[in-house]
Amino acid sequence: MADRRIIYPDADPSVLPFFDGERRRRLERLGSFEIHTGFPASAEAFAARLTGADAVFLGGTVAIPAVALETAPHLEVISVCAVGAGSFVDLPAAAARGITVCNAPDATVNTVAEYTLALLFTAARHLAALDRDLRQGLWTQSRQGFELKGKTLGLIGVGPIGARFG
Repeated sequence: MADRRIIYPDADPSVLPFFDGERRRRLERLGSFEIHTGFPASAEAFAARLTGADAVFLGGTVAIPAVALETAPHLEVISVCAVGAGSFVDLPAAAARGITVCNAPDATVNTVAEYTLALLFTAARHLAALDRDLRQGLWTQSRQGFELKGKTLGLIGVGPIGARFG
């Protein structure tokens, strides 16, 4: 098994600690593990990073170019570290080659729910406009906000994010 190549071609530097210690050792028991930080500068550079890959982690910020998949004829699995794998991988092409594509469907549930709450506070209190005014040296109290206490929020299409938010 040690001849298998597991490649993370587009890692954000912030994920490097996630692949330290025991996680890295577990991956290395499956084969060699290479992690490249930053986005490849071109489709050709992406292809060079994937050459000979058996498994690929994708950061979920850039799609795999078709030419890159051609450099990995033995590719078995692509794991997208985000939601919406179809935005990063040509799913019909992967299926035709027998490549398993997985994603992390709940990866952003908490983040998006918390961001939604932050936007509610921002809108209710005009925080963006007040921040802009203050940065321009204006201290204005003319913008009237409103309290969220006692208000009712309606959620439409309650999926995992809406359920977490509600």
